Order: sequence, then structure tokens, then C-alpha cells
Amino acid sequence: MSIKSIKIRYVITKSTYDIAIALFSAIIYIYMSDIGYSISDINFFIFFTISFLL
Repeated sequence: MSIKSIKIRYVITKSTYDIAIALFSAIIYIYMSDIGYSISDINFFIFFTISFLL
């Protein structure tokens, strides 16, 4: 495997991972606001969840 193909695979994998985290954050934000959590509770939860995932 060449360095170029490794770089391309890395960029694709990293981009997919970043998109998945962004979608998860948006979905969990909407869900938690629907069930009555405050904005500060939601942001606190998302901050620690995303920090754990990264």
C-alpha cells in the first residue's frame, strides 16, 4: 500500500467518523429537548459524550 492510498483511506475514515458524531449530536439534542431537558443539561451531556468518543 502506498502512502497516498493510506492518506486517502484516513481522510475518508476520519470524515465518516466526524459526520457520524455530528449527526448523533444533532439527533440526541432534538430528542433530549423533546423530553424536557434544559439546554444546559443537553450541552453538558453532549460535551461529555463527545469528549468520551473522541
